[in-house]
Amino acid sequence: MPSVEHSNAVGDQALPWQTDEPIVYAETGRQILRHLSDGLWKMGRRELVLPDFLCESMILPFSGHAWKISTVSVDADYVMQPRSLVQRAKATREPFVVLTAAYFGRQPDAELVSAVGQVQEAGGFVIDDETHRILDPLPIGADVAIASLRKLLPLADGAYLRGWSGFPSSGMLPPRELRRWQAMDDKRAETKASEEIYAGFVRGNEELEAELELRSISNRSRLELSSLDYKMMALTRCANAEILSLLLAGIEEVQIVNIPDSRSIPSHLLVRSPDPSALQKHLAAAGIFCPIHWPATDLLHRKAMWPKLSVSMPIDHRYDARDMHNMAHALKEYFSHVG
Repeated sequence: MPSVEHSNAVGDQALPWQTDEPIVYAETGRQILRHLSDGLWKMGRRELVLPDFLCESMILPFSGHAWKISTVSVDADYVMQPRSLVQRAKATREPFVVLTAAYFGRQPDAELVSAVGQVQEAGGFVIDDETHRILDPLPIGADVAIASLRKLLPLADGAYLRGWSGFPSSGMLPPRELRRWQAMDDKRAETKASEEIYAGFVRGNEELEAELELRSISNRSRLELSSLDYKMMALTRCANAEILSLLLAGIEEVQIVNIPDSRSIPSHLLVRSPDPSALQKHLAAAGIFCPIHWPATDLLHRKAMWPKLSVSMPIDHRYDARDMHNMAHALKEYFSHVG
């Protein structure tokens, strides 16, 4: 399994996810998970334990080996259940790997931290996906932590692996120029038609997703990491989430999955809908573009029903209180017609 040069510094600024552990920056989280899959397979591990609700990109990198896959239950609010995790670990008979994740900016609670310790005592190797909480990634005692940085930050690429060391070095592929940076620049400049910009993002995402060999983060993203205002980003997310949740509190039909609390820095504000696609289209017509978390994947065969999906309202640093009022108005308009 290849190793790379370890560095905890990207620039002079301390980054929110930095600890005393070695950290590696790569182009994508998929590449890091493929890197881990290869290395852990060579170490003799054969079973992979995953949340039974996840993004396909969390499981796809493991498809290069014949992993025996089992799952840990996730509740209606998309929270992985610690008791289910411990039960799964105790039922496993061969060396295994567990992928944990606290979604949408929630901080892991003491019960999950305890469960991780019990998994490790049972012989499990724990990978914690910090993607949705990189602005305040409370460590849970996992063997390694990973995150895709471009999901929450204004970057074309970037991901980290923290805590992985001790393998013979054979290097990484060098950084490359990325189409996705061009698409981001075109969007900022607003000099191209929206259809052309969208097509640029599609091509840029395809370019990133096609590469599974471990490649260094792009030079531009590495430079950007040292200049971003992480405190501002965190405060803005919390403020926008609080404003939007208060505005939606008066709309009887609207249910928020992750109501803001003092412990979390939300990645999005999730709104339940009986028809997420219809709500997504309604919001897009109002100029509000929202992801849906997450469509079911054919790579995970689960017995239980896939959780009902939610539309994720954007609350990041690009938006302010006026935007939250516009979002609340669009949601009220939609639910008044379908309620």
